[in-house]
Amino acid sequence: VPEEGKVELAEVRLYDRLFTVANVGAEEAWLDKVNPNSLVSVHGALAEGAVAECQTGDQVQFERVGFFVCDKDSAKGKLVFNRTATLKESKEKAK
Repeated sequence: VPEEGKVELAEVRLYDRLFTVANVGAEEAWLDKVNPNSLVSVHGALAEGAVAECQTGDQVQFERVGFFVCDKDSAKGKLVFNRTATLKESKEKAK
C-alpha cells in the first residue's frame, strides 16, 4: 500500500502474443492457433493514488509487473491501463 494510503482502482489490460505458434503463416488451420489469453482484463486492480492524474498516453511502470500506458477509455474515476512491456523475459527467450 502506498505511503499516503491512497489507492486507485483501475482496469488493467494485459496483452500477450496473439498466436500460440511463431509462424502462423505456415499453419493450415491458423484460427486454431489464436491465443485465447492474448488479452486478459483485470478489473479492480489496485494502483498508487498518483495515477489518478494520468491522461491518455501517459506512461507508467507498475512495480514487478511491467510498463503501461493510460488508455483513451480512461475517465475520471475509471482508469484503464494497457501493458506495453513486461519486466520478465519469457522462458522461451532464455533458451
